[in-house]
Amino acid sequence: MEDRIYTIDVKISDMKLKSDLHTIEPKHIQTIHDNQSVLDVKQQMTNPQEHLVFYRNGSKLEDTDIVGSGVIIKLVVDHQEYDEKTIIVKGDVNGDGRIGVVDIISVRSYVLGGTLTDWQRLAPDVNADQKVGVADLIGIRSHILGSKNIFEKNEDEQ
Repeated sequence: MEDRIYTIDVKISDMKLKSDLHTIEPKHIQTIHDNQSVLDVKQQMTNPQEHLVFYRNGSKLEDTDIVGSGVIIKLVVDHQEYDEKTIIVKGDVNGDGRIGVVDIISVRSYVLGGTLTDWQRLAPDVNADQKVGVADLIGIRSHILGSKNIFEKNEDEQ
């Protein structure tokens, strides 16, 4: 019997959510802008689009759905989940993917003693000082009025 040599190519890949555009934190992605569809966000990731699945409150989202704070993005290959992150859209406190008056009301309520979920406490922190306060409320209002873009860094933040 003759000895045979076989070659097997093994590709080991890091099964993590990846993006050249977004900062992927251990539990969150906080750099996605408002009014982005699932397809928009898929195109901003470097993972194959067919491996990215988005959920809101346990329900799978379609490519045309708007991504908001609290949406879960999962990396799924061959029915196996490898990674997941919660999306936080700066200023989007109610999770609809848009920044509006309802978000201001939620922040004001919180500042006056109301409660927010874990991800809801991250969304209104538009000045990135690790707390939610009046400055964040003013920042969100200014964004809605068009006098400030909360997604652009100020010169003093760079």
